[in-house]
Amino acid sequence: MTIDRTPRRDLSQVEFDAIFSRVVRLSVDVLVRTPEGIILTKRDIPPHQGDWHLPGGTVQFGEKATDAVARVAAEELGIEVNIEKMLGYFEYPQMFSSGYKGWPIDLVFEVTIKSGTPSGSVQAHELDYFTEVPENIIPEQAEWLNAHYFTAPSTT
Repeated sequence: MTIDRTPRRDLSQVEFDAIFSRVVRLSVDVLVRTPEGIILTKRDIPPHQGDWHLPGGTVQFGEKATDAVARVAAEELGIEVNIEKMLGYFEYPQMFSSGYKGWPIDLVFEVTIKSGTPSGSVQAHELDYFTEVPENIIPEQAEWLNAHYFTAPSTT
C-alpha cells in the first residue's frame, strides 16, 4: 500500500494567518502508542522549531476529525493507524502570549500502527520513542502529557 505523504494545503499562508489570527484553530494530535513508547517528532518549522512534539495538524474545512488523524499520521509519519480513543484536548496559552498569531485547540487521539514504518517528514525529519516527557518539548504538550498520559495509576 502506498501512503500519500503530500501535505494538504487548502489555504495559502496569507489566508491561514488572516483567518486563524481571529478564530480558534481546531487541530488533532496523534499520540502513537508502541511497545517502545510514544512517538514524538522534532519540529523543523516554526513555531517551536527544534522542539519535540506530538505529530498534529489543522482539521481542514469539511474534514472529520478522525479523517484528519489518518491524514496527519500518513503525512507526518508515513503510517496508517487504528484510532483507539480520543484522550482529551489542550490549548496553547503560552504560545499565544509569546506572539504566535493563532489559538489552536488540539484534540488528542491515541492510535496504534496499522501499517508502515514511522519516519519523519518535511515538517519534522527526526522522530524518537519516549516513555517520559523530554525536556525540549512544547510546554503545553509537556503539561498535558505529564498530567494525562505519563501519570501512574492511582493505588487508592
